[in-house]
Amino acid sequence: KENNAAVYVTGLPTDTSENEVFEVFRKCGIIKPDSETGEPKIKLYRDETTGMLKGDGLVIYALRPSLENALQILDGSEFRPGSKLLMHVREAEFSDQLSDWRAPKRSKPANVSSAEFVARALSWNDGLDDGRGLKIVILKHVFDTSDPLVKSDPDFYETLKADIQEECEKIGPVDKVTVFARNSEGPVGVKFVNAADAEQCIEVMHGRWFDGRQLEAIYFDGKTDYRVEETEDEQKARRENWENWLEAEER
Repeated sequence: KENNAAVYVTGLPTDTSENEVFEVFRKCGIIKPDSETGEPKIKLYRDETTGMLKGDGLVIYALRPSLENALQILDGSEFRPGSKLLMHVREAEFSDQLSDWRAPKRSKPANVSSAEFVARALSWNDGLDDGRGLKIVILKHVFDTSDPLVKSDPDFYETLKADIQEECEKIGPVDKVTVFARNSEGPVGVKFVNAADAEQCIEVMHGRWFDGRQLEAIYFDGKTDYRVEETEDEQKARRENWENWLEAEER
């Protein structure tokens, strides 16, 4: 189940198409291409008697974080803005997936390898950001606010920021790293240049151990404010620690 990246969707218009479904669901990640045709793995179910669409289907993503993003963003949303027809999206179960998956019968272009199809699919999401944080990853439990080093080292957060940026740039170009100091969840925001790299970051970082803590990696939901303002006592303590550190350096 941990590797399952398929979603089952109901509430689709009966006059929709695989292309229209692709345009809606691609907002949440890379849809896995079929190994034979290179077409996105989208299955719309039809009535066996009439051949008409039934309003449900299956969408298979390349990576599991895309599934989780689709559950968060698309479930309960309008398939067509203004239509008032709401989709219901859930993780697909084995019974939802045909064991004898058949891709649509489309001819495969000549002289194009399966690897090239995958590379093309990955490029679909480059630069994608529709305002819902698909380029921004929130890493939680990166630091512990109760750690004495957090309060005693004036460079703690800057050093942590540099470490996280260096690690994430192994995945792809990073636009910005923000450490949300004093937040008890220990969160760090990482904004990637490409949405595909943000997706890969979640795949790599989620569940990984960092300094004795297990990380949680999620997409930024576009609304949660992770900032925590300093209290007067904290400001006073920080200034005292800074002055003590300066005095120690001068000795």
